[in-house]
Amino acid sequence: MKKIILFTLSLFIFSACNTTKLVYDYGDKYVSWELDSYFELNDEQEDWVEERMKIHLEWHRAQELPRYKSFLTDIQNSSKDGLTMSELDEGYSRYEAKQRRTFERLIPDAALFMTKISREQINNLERKMTEENEEMLTKVENRQ
Repeated sequence: MKKIILFTLSLFIFSACNTTKLVYDYGDKYVSWELDSYFELNDEQEDWVEERMKIHLEWHRAQELPRYKSFLTDIQNSSKDGLTMSELDEGYSRYEAKQRRTFERLIPDAALFMTKISREQINNLERKMTEENEEMLTKVENRQ
């Protein structure tokens, strides 16, 4: 069920043209902002992240976006009479392959980024993750 929900959510996200434009136009700033919230980046690191993300987003827009369009068109055409579990599994596998291509492209820069952070920034990350885990635990405990 989780796969179906994630798959459906992804379809909605990638089919919204305005959202897509927003992601490509401001994704570099968003990623920098998110990383800063975990690591407290210095100006040089923020600039580096934004520069690298612009390159990745340009690649994704040129190379992957047409593939997503084709993928979504295939899903739309095959779903006219409903989707079988086999078709959902196949669609999800195709989606995972698209994710994998993107992640494989990002890994070298992610590894390089990790060499640029200080011990203090690692401590910031640990502190932030601990806070988030505690918040999540509190939410889970309050639901029971």
